[in-house]
Amino acid sequence: MGLLGRMLRNVHAGDTHLAWARLVGPDSITLTSPDFEPGGVIPRAHAAEGVGANTSPELAWTGVPAQTAALLVVMEDPTVPLPRPILHVAAVIAPILDRIPLGMLDHDSPGITLLDGSIKGLGYSGPRPIVDHGPHDYVFQIFALDRVPVSLRDPGTVLGRGRLTGTFERTSA
Repeated sequence: MGLLGRMLRNVHAGDTHLAWARLVGPDSITLTSPDFEPGGVIPRAHAAEGVGANTSPELAWTGVPAQTAALLVVMEDPTVPLPRPILHVAAVIAPILDRIPLGMLDHDSPGITLLDGSIKGLGYSGPRPIVDHGPHDYVFQIFALDRVPVSLRDPGTVLGRGRLTGTFERTSA
């Protein structure tokens, strides 16, 4: 079952194509989740439908600059065997918030506006790597911006940023 994953095991989009590489600014924000440790395994409940419950993890942050007009939260998989990382979710967050509760990246809610992602359009799409491709990194990134972005292509100036990486793997064993 995992033949394709094993064949593509050394093929990855890479970190150079993450939003992190394009949206440069001070690394002043600390991004955390009570659902997994930095570099730790993302629980199955946060994996995509068919693998898990596709529930977005809780995220919290500190260190947002006072002059922030909007926050941009992005989750990408740079380990996917494609030319560019997969965008699992993108959301514009009101700067008065300091956390996103469990499951709240699944739909627009007060203070949270979803942008189009690579997989299902609006809303969170959890990890679902190819079977036997190896562990995938899922990079949650937060950017403090000087204005409310209308798209990911034109986000404005980055006043601060932070990131949190979790891993997830599917095996045929």
